[in-house]
Amino acid sequence: IRTHAKMLWSEQAFLLGSTNWSQTSITQNNEANVLVREAKARTTLGTWFDALWLSATKAVKVSTSTSKVAAVYADTGYEAVVGPLLDKAAKRIQLVTYQMNSDTSDPTSPVVKSLEKLKAAAKRGVKVQVILDLSGAWAEQGNIMNKQAAALLKSYGAEVRLDPVEKITHAKFLLVDDAFVL
Repeated sequence: IRTHAKMLWSEQAFLLGSTNWSQTSITQNNEANVLVREAKARTTLGTWFDALWLSATKAVKVSTSTSKVAAVYADTGYEAVVGPLLDKAAKRIQLVTYQMNSDTSDPTSPVVKSLEKLKAAAKRGVKVQVILDLSGAWAEQGNIMNKQAAALLKSYGAEVRLDPVEKITHAKFLLVDDAFVL
């Protein structure tokens, strides 16, 4: 079990995003966070935090909230939320991610399915733009994976940018038309 979420929660709001509590993350990286005050989403995340607090050594499921303002989902819920958004994209898809493993050997992989959806969107005229990290701060294998993903995405018709080696892009978000997923 690995807890990878970065969340600050209170009764008034929660801050959710990619920022680690480190000087580098806060002062130098490209990070993305969102402040949410919507009650249903706040309650969902508060319940998740309480369950994690009681049993941090086990996988803790997040109940998907039904809010139209700030729906909360996690872990295996990502594909169920993102897939339909990519299928319905009409104008733009903008993706920023720290790492993308574009190994297409398993067609049932959620990443492969999402890559195919990006390809289909580009074919139907949707502007697909992707920013990937390329930094010296992590293993060379990660840089190789992101370069491979960039080449694949470009072959699909997407525009791709790799950040400079000196800058870590740790943010992870997706903008599809007017929907934002963090």
